[in-house]
Amino acid sequence: MDIPRGGKVVLTGTLAIKYLRGIILFDDGTYWFAVGLPWGAWNYIGKRVRAKGVRLGLDKIDVVKLEEVEG
Repeated sequence: MDIPRGGKVVLTGTLAIKYLRGIILFDDGTYWFAVGLPWGAWNYIGKRVRAKGVRLGLDKIDVVKLEEVEG
């Protein structure tokens, strides 16, 4: 992704846990760490979600809004 640090980003994937942290897992097997998940986000584990937020680093997103995606 060519989004600079601090830039707005929207990711779609499956919310999962890796190394005791939330991640957004993409269909190709890659993932981004989801930092600052909103309250109640753990209800979406194993479901497809759209995460809107700010890019923090190479593979980290500070999630501002999390919503479930059908399909």
